[in-house]
Amino acid sequence: MGYKWLGLWLCLVGMPGLVEAQNWAYRGEAAFVSQGMVDQKTSDWQLRYLPQWELEGAGERAWAWDAQLAGYLYHQQTNAQALETEAELLRAWGRVFDPNTELRLGLQELSFGPAVLLRSLQWFDQKDPLDPTGFTKGVKGALLRVSTKENSTFWLWSLGGNQDLYALTPYASEKHRVEWGGRAQLSFEALEAGLTLHRRTLSLPGQESVPESRLALDAKADFTYLGAWVEGVGLTRAREGPSAQDERWGTLGMDTSINWLEGLLLTAEHYRKDTRSGGAAWNRSAQSNALMASLGFGLLDNYRISWFTTEEPQAQQARFDWQRSYDNLLWNLSVFKLNTNQDDARWGAGLVVQYNH
Repeated sequence: MGYKWLGLWLCLVGMPGLVEAQNWAYRGEAAFVSQGMVDQKTSDWQLRYLPQWELEGAGERAWAWDAQLAGYLYHQQTNAQALETEAELLRAWGRVFDPNTELRLGLQELSFGPAVLLRSLQWFDQKDPLDPTGFTKGVKGALLRVSTKENSTFWLWSLGGNQDLYALTPYASEKHRVEWGGRAQLSFEALEAGLTLHRRTLSLPGQESVPESRLALDAKADFTYLGAWVEGVGLTRAREGPSAQDERWGTLGMDTSINWLEGLLLTAEHYRKDTRSGGAAWNRSAQSNALMASLGFGLLDNYRISWFTTEEPQAQQARFDWQRSYDNLLWNLSVFKLNTNQDDARWGAGLVVQYNH
């Protein structure tokens, strides 16, 4: 599967007559990520390298083009799995664009929504809000994005061949079925609002293919000292499976900044999910809360305290992070305490080191 997308990328960058010259660029990202609990015999760790090639068209034309090819090479060990070494494609896309329109085709990142910590619109990426590297895998497909002079944006996408589970679904998509969707993101003076739709066919264990539809509304308002946002999602499946037929979930969030040192940012979010089957009454199935305080100190350091609580499974996590950033290097040290309804409080620590060149 990776060779097919590599071939597509090579075809895109080799289209004759599109530009008069080509500019190459190479960059790489090396990272070491480790996390463990004090009562574990071994810690989870990963050593990865992301080589990335970028090709950009040059010339005086109304339409420009560029392309990107990135690999994902890693060596890792988890508490439940022995040493593993793998290599795969992380990005492989080509794009044609002008100042207001872009058409991107290939293996690419697809991410949107205003929430920060408990994202109801985390449909196609696996970003961890506490991961300073922002690492995520991509999806295979085509994306058309059009922007207006009023800073509104309209998206259309068609996806296929994505058998990996997305962040907020327990079921993979049907292998040979096309997924499609779109998003309208409207921008006003102090408000951004979005409407998102996605339709796919999924594989339920022991059943035939089942259509699934998602519809979402989101909005974010910025005031003088306060920001507030909301994400709401409704999901329905044609038939009931191991999970409920209908779901709805949403996020409420706000943040405020305080002029202290390099700036103190306070963020709070609440997430709730309800389910039902066969037209019955809605039942609450999940609820989470998150708080974060982030403080800059000098030009290099950032300190962050975060607290997460979930209702099902019942758990709480308090965490402290210290991050130092240079031009090409960052490290992040973390200490956290995890409480669940089944175990006593457990302590853990983590380390992230990233070098870009």
